[in-house]
Amino acid sequence: MTLSESEYPHTESSTALTLPPRRRITRTRTGCKVCRRRKIKCDLEKPECAKCVKYGVQCTYPGKQPEFIGPRSIRPAPSKGESQSAHKRQAPSSLAEPAPVSSKGRVSNHENDAPGPVSTIALADSPQIPLMSGTADQLLVPSILLTMPTPTMTAKRNTVPLGWTATLEELGPLDRLLAVCRNTRMGLFFIQPSIPPDFLRSFFPSSEDLQCFHHCITYTLSIIVVNEERNPWSEHVAPLFMSNEGDQSGSQALRSALLYLGAVHLSYLQGRNGDTTSSLNTRNLALKYRTDCVRLLRSLHMNQMAILNPTFFSACALSLTADLLAANNRWRELMRMVKTSIKIGGGMDVILFSSGQVNPAMKCAIESLINLSLLGTLSATNCYSLLVDDSGDFEETPEWWKRLEEAERTQLFQSPQLRRFDASCGISRSLVLQLSCLLSVLSSPQQLEATTIDRVEQEWVFWDISKDADIDQRTQFGSLAIWHAGRILIMRTLRGAARIDPKVQEAAVTILEICASVGDKVEYLNWPLIVACSTLVDPEKREIARLRLKEFKFQCCYELEIVQMVCEEMWVRMDEGEDDIACGWVEILLESGCPVLLG
Repeated sequence: MTLSESEYPHTESSTALTLPPRRRITRTRTGCKVCRRRKIKCDLEKPECAKCVKYGVQCTYPGKQPEFIGPRSIRPAPSKGESQSAHKRQAPSSLAEPAPVSSKGRVSNHENDAPGPVSTIALADSPQIPLMSGTADQLLVPSILLTMPTPTMTAKRNTVPLGWTATLEELGPLDRLLAVCRNTRMGLFFIQPSIPPDFLRSFFPSSEDLQCFHHCITYTLSIIVVNEERNPWSEHVAPLFMSNEGDQSGSQALRSALLYLGAVHLSYLQGRNGDTTSSLNTRNLALKYRTDCVRLLRSLHMNQMAILNPTFFSACALSLTADLLAANNRWRELMRMVKTSIKIGGGMDVILFSSGQVNPAMKCAIESLINLSLLGTLSATNCYSLLVDDSGDFEETPEWWKRLEEAERTQLFQSPQLRRFDASCGISRSLVLQLSCLLSVLSSPQQLEATTIDRVEQEWVFWDISKDADIDQRTQFGSLAIWHAGRILIMRTLRGAARIDPKVQEAAVTILEICASVGDKVEYLNWPLIVACSTLVDPEKREIARLRLKEFKFQCCYELEIVQMVCEEMWVRMDEGEDDIACGWVEILLESGCPVLLG
């Protein structure tokens, strides 16, 4: 049974406005340095513009030297709902020499995040969802972490109770690292890269290693989550490299993975800023880190005790993420290694729940690997999904997936807290399961029965995002982009619809509109954009897609260059009349010699 137009849900509101108007990025030649580097319009207020005050960065105008930010106390990041007042900086008069400013991370391209009323998005043939606009929770700006005494090497944490204010000198090395991780998103990297704090030199004597690690924890880890508040990679995963428990190989693998990830991202930024020599040197260094990491993972992936330690899967997830950012085509071995290790570890139930409470680092790593496995399935012809078994069975939701969702609720107010799945990836948990099932069907080589196609289509079309409680706006947009991409795949691959089919084109245009509305957090939106581009025949719509890709460039890495190449090549082949397989991204990636992991 093919669903007719009248059978698609929510058609009563299909003519409603789909998305809020796109925020145009404008700038002035006389704006502050931060706004100019972020390519947004500065309001020119002095001594600090409103946007810098809002995002907690130091406002510096051309020709003006940045003020020294004096040492200040740190505290745990404020929880959701706490008052987030803007803190002005004042230079202490007792200090004569200015110190370099601290790097924090990625910046936002939002020009207007003021709270607004509840609105409703009603996309054509798509689930109707309520949206609440509001300001994002902000973290406190950190102290300058440059002149601290080197601590005694120890992995033991000092306990800092919630709400307790302490100076950095009173903290142990692990809490100092957490202070850097928690408080360095949204910062001043675009003005001046920071100098790593002295205490990290105890762990990284090599200046190259120190630079790459510091860049990773203060910047790169913020670009792999859509919501940077209490980033689980920073809080729970990064400190594990200090672990002295059990086999040190897992900690060493995680250390190399963090270095690899930071080096890849740093090399891309260096190249984008015109420093090609440094970019090439850092990229070569990244490959060295990867070699070290994969060598260690190979030695661990058959050892059950090593697998049950969260350092193993964390290292796998970060290495695959770095492979994605680096457009490295040697990612398949790691993907196979993950699936093999899950079996040797006793399955997901043992890996996630053997110790009673769910380990937040293990949860973060496993859920990242779930997303990466779906990206791998889209990038190639094999099904790498961790949510379906090897037989491709997708009749029922895996029990461990249900237990993981339940753990999010039960451990929400416990210590350690578990981060919600959608807060990290910007995709609804329920939709990820359905996407896994859909991709399993699409990647199956055998002839599909009509009843299977009907069932898959019905389950996809009748998915309702409004059933996901407390879902944030960015996750709503990200989920809808994936949902419309899935509709295109069903119509084109399973139903044989033409590219020019009105419903196909409508879904593609909606994806372009969503991509224009999400702001600077574009994680996991490359694939919806690729799927949309695979259907575009109108030159004007292709120009809109090129503009979206150009905007994504500021928040992505080397992988976007491949995405741009794939889209342009798809359009050339479509115009030349080549068949659907030749115009597909899998064929293009293989023929171009770069079958990379995209996402």
